[in-house]
Amino acid sequence: MQKTGRPTKFNRALADEISRRLAEGEPYVKICADHHMPNFSTLWRWERNHAEFRDQTRMALQHGTHFLAHDCLRIADDPEIDARHKRVMIDTRLRLIGKWNAKSYGDKINQQVEIEPGDEIRKLLAEISGSAQILDDARKRSQFGGSLSETKVNSRRSV
Repeated sequence: MQKTGRPTKFNRALADEISRRLAEGEPYVKICADHHMPNFSTLWRWERNHAEFRDQTRMALQHGTHFLAHDCLRIADDPEIDARHKRVMIDTRLRLIGKWNAKSYGDKINQQVEIEPGDEIRKLLAEISGSAQILDDARKRSQFGGSLSETKVNSRRSV
């Protein structure tokens, strides 16, 4: 007698269908609602146990965010949808894709600035480096029985 119900064993054909649907912007919840699809916890187990499936679904999810971004344009251009409903639909999609694919759609701006230090900065860095050396020496002396006040006196005498 054949067992009926949701599949639990990894199946390449189902894995490919899941990835295709994710890439088309369909969420896991909707995919797993179909009776012929595994439930959500089974998909997690498949991702944990099958690296190829995990990589495939991650790529599909990333492509799905692009699909949802294009869907925002479709919604915005649809004259049949009232303005308030459009706003909710678009805002929901934008928030989700911003979290799911922060590199492409996130709000965080990552700026890197590289500068060449001028003479003033070099002097300041040298002073900081010298101060750090004095503190390191003081910590070493205090670990070996000297007090911090003795270290200050000794460092002043050596100057």
